[in-house]
Amino acid sequence: MVPGSGRPVEHAVVFGQVADVYHRSRPGYPAEAVEWLVGNTPRRVLDLGAGTGKLTAALVAAGHEVVAVEPSAQMLAILRTNVPEVDARNQGGLLDVAL
Repeated sequence: MVPGSGRPVEHAVVFGQVADVYHRSRPGYPAEAVEWLVGNTPRRVLDLGAGTGKLTAALVAAGHEVVAVEPSAQMLAILRTNVPEVDARNQGGLLDVAL
């Protein structure tokens, strides 16, 4: 809840306000972790709630085709700048993703 308002916090809005700081301060993902998560056979991967693209970039570097979905326009802009070859989508609801 937003203090004093009785309204729920819109996480996409909150993270969007600090997207650049979030991207610069958050560590990336080790290649070993990505391989453990999705294996080493290239596949199509959905990165739902992709943020600024840290995991997306690691997946692409490992040879996977990625569809990145992020509700925050600010976070998505950073993702698109850093991983321009990815199918990056702004999906406000996150639950209705057509692939």
